[in-house]
Amino acid sequence: MCPPSQLNDLYEGTVGRLKQFDLGTATEVVSIIASIRRGLTTDQARDAIKANMPESEIHTTFDEIIDWIRETAEKLRCHSGITCFSQIRGDQRMWATYGDNHSGVCIEFANRTGASEIHKRAQPVLYSSEALSHVMPQLIRDDLTLDIYRLALWCYFVKSEDWRDEHEWRVFMIATDEVAPQDRFLPFDIRDVRRVFCGPRMTASQRETLENIRDKHGKHWAIFDLRPNVHEGVSEFDGVDVLDGKKDFAYWFPELFNNAKTERPNKAVNPSGGSCGF
Repeated sequence: MCPPSQLNDLYEGTVGRLKQFDLGTATEVVSIIASIRRGLTTDQARDAIKANMPESEIHTTFDEIIDWIRETAEKLRCHSGITCFSQIRGDQRMWATYGDNHSGVCIEFANRTGASEIHKRAQPVLYSSEALSHVMPQLIRDDLTLDIYRLALWCYFVKSEDWRDEHEWRVFMIATDEVAPQDRFLPFDIRDVRRVFCGPRMTASQRETLENIRDKHGKHWAIFDLRPNVHEGVSEFDGVDVLDGKKDFAYWFPELFNNAKTERPNKAVNPSGGSCGF
């Protein structure tokens, strides 16, 4: 699981969107802290601050709180871990960026009988370019400590709309101290791997190696090759899969169930859908 500081989003996990000053939010945050320190209700503290503290002082206090949050956020950036997945498997830009320039693989994980550890832990990423300063009051606990779980939620599961086309899901490991390399692996049952999609630039020897791994560890895997038609500007997945019930038909032929369209292989087909990891 990769430290957030090494991901391709340069602002991953930073507090830039939290720190945008808003007088109402800043007053609320300062009021919460003041109420805890002085044994007041939040309403009492808020009224006292509005009556006695100038905006410049509220701004200065808010900046000090941001510095306190930034210190913890930076520890999360350096020591936590993220494994990223996507809901989509046929996007050309995703293959170019994460699929070794179309020569890698996209591994699809299925939620086998509801037991997949990946599906239990993965959460969807939301996309918004709005400032997140309004969440600041949620981060302060009653004992004047920082709620790092909520901080991680807002820093790592709400991303800029610049990234919305990735349709991302994430598994997140919270850590504020050094994590040994062997503890960064995300375990999963080999049976959770359902399909492997090969990029069009994969070499024959790489394809053979993949088949050998499949034969040794996951004979149930279906392997598909992405075949681009450069003249028509379209691509298809070519391979063989086993259909086992209505869910399998719905996976490959959703238009039969909801009038939607999807990519289909040239040959046979598959079981229930899942997350894709490039």
